[in-house]
Amino acid sequence: MKTRHIVCAGLVLIGSIEVGCRQNQPAQTAKVLPSTRPVAVAAAPAPATHPAEDRPTISDPPVNTADALAQTADKYARNMEAALNQQKLKAHAQPPAMADASDQVQWEKPSAHPGHEAASPATRPADAPQVLPNTGMSQPVKNSGELQVAPSTVHESQQPSDRAQTASANTPPREVTRIVPDDTAARIAQRARDYPQDVAAQLDSQLMEFAYGKTVPNMDQLNGLPTDDREMISALMDGLTNFRSALRSDNNMLLSRKVRPLMDMSDRLSSQAELSIPKFVLCSEAHRFGDYSEMSSRFTGTKDHATGIYCEVQNFSSQQSSSNMWESKIRMNLVLYTDQGLEAWTPDSKGWLYPDLSHTRRHDFFIARALTLPGSLPIGRYILKVTLTDLQANRVAENSLPLEIVAQ
Repeated sequence: MKTRHIVCAGLVLIGSIEVGCRQNQPAQTAKVLPSTRPVAVAAAPAPATHPAEDRPTISDPPVNTADALAQTADKYARNMEAALNQQKLKAHAQPPAMADASDQVQWEKPSAHPGHEAASPATRPADAPQVLPNTGMSQPVKNSGELQVAPSTVHESQQPSDRAQTASANTPPREVTRIVPDDTAARIAQRARDYPQDVAAQLDSQLMEFAYGKTVPNMDQLNGLPTDDREMISALMDGLTNFRSALRSDNNMLLSRKVRPLMDMSDRLSSQAELSIPKFVLCSEAHRFGDYSEMSSRFTGTKDHATGIYCEVQNFSSQQSSSNMWESKIRMNLVLYTDQGLEAWTPDSKGWLYPDLSHTRRHDFFIARALTLPGSLPIGRYILKVTLTDLQANRVAENSLPLEIVAQ
C-alpha cells in the first residue's frame, strides 16, 4: 500500500515538470530541414533570456525507486531546455557561408565571350534587384559560382575608347588586294619583235598601240609580213581608228553614220578576199544585178542557138582613180570543153575587158553577155567554163555549167 502511494507521487511530479517545460517553450518554432538552404535575412537582436523558474532539484542520492525516477526526469528536462535554446540561437544567427559568398564568386573573363565585356565586381552591386518579366516585382540576385552576363549587355562604365577598341578587335580583317604590275604589254611587244612574220603577234601589237592611243597602223612593224597580210591588218586598224574618231567627234550621230567606217572596213577587207563567182547561169535576158531570166542548157544540134550568160562577181577590188572615181577592172574568158576535157569552142581567145567607174564604191558586180552556140557542134555533153581575172588585185576565179546538144 505504501509502495502505491510512492508511485503516484512520482507520476504527479513528472507531470508537473513537463507542464513547466511546455510553458518555457516559444509559441512557434520554425522547423529547419537539413536540406533547406538558409535565406539571408537581417541579423535580429538576440532574444532576451528569461530567468529560469525555480524548480526543485534533487541533489541527494536516491534512496529508492521514486527518487531515481525524479532525478531522471529532471535531467531530461534540463537537456531539452539547453537544446531548444541552442536551436533558437542558430535560427537567428547569419550563416558564416553567406558572409563569405561574395569572396567565392568567380568572375568570367572578357575573353570567354568575344565582343562583349563583363561588368566589374567593383562596379556591380552585390544585391542588385532582378525584375521579374511578368509581375514587375524584384527579387534579390542569388550568389552563384559564375556570373552570367547577357551577350548584348555592355556596362555603362565602359568608355567610348574601350568600345572602339572592342569593336576593332572583333571586326574581321579586310582582305588587302595586292596590285601586281602587269607585263602583258611588254610581252606582246617582245613577241612582235621576235616573230616579225607572225600575223597574230603583229595584230596583238597593233591593237595594244591602238588601246594606248598611238597612231596605227605602224607600217614599220608590219614590213616583215607578206603583202596580203599587211594590207589586211592595215585595213582593220584603219577601220577601228576611223570608227573611234567618229565617236569622239559626235557621239549623238545617227547609227548609219556611226557604222559607216566599219562598212568601209568591211568593203576593204572583202576586196582582200579571194575573187569568187557565186552565180553563173545561161539566161535569155539580164536587166540588173540579180534580175535575169534563166533558160535551159539543152540544145538541138545542126543549128545555131542564141543564148546569153549571167555571172555575179564577189570580192572584187575597187580603187580610187586620179579623178576620185572608184574603178574596177575584170577580164572574162569563155571556153567550151567536151566531157573528156578537150577544148571544143572558144568565142574569143582574148576575152573581154569590163572596166567599171562609179562615184560610190560598188558592193555588187555582175557581167551579162550574149552568146551564139554554133550548129556545127556534134551531139554530146559539154562544159562551159568562165574565167574572171581581177586585174587590179591580180586574182582569178572560175566557174562552170553543163551543156547538152541532142538530136532532133
